[in-house]
This record gives sequence, structure tokens and C-alpha cells, in this order.
Amino acid sequence: MADKANGKTAGKRSTGRASATDERIELTHPDREVYPDSGRTKQDVADY
Repeated sequence: MADKANGKTAGKRSTGRASATDERIELTHPDREVYPDSGRTKQDVADY
């Protein structure tokens, strides 16, 4: 719900960061290599 007087919206604000209480996050492009020299993928880093 927007407050027309000051342009603010009510509700929870997201920082885009996972908190310590999050149980899981969605990993986009898990097969993308992040360390090409070793062939390590985003999934490899997340699993570590």
C-alpha cells in the first residue's frame, strides 16, 4: 500500500541478501564456471 503524501510503501523491505536464518537460496546458472582455470562452477562453490 502506497502512502501518497510521501511516496513510501508499507511492508517488509528486501535487501536482496540472504540472512543467516534462510534455509535455502535459489542458485541461478549453477553450471556456469566461476573459476575457468580449475573448471569450478557456481554449484561447486555453493556446495563447498
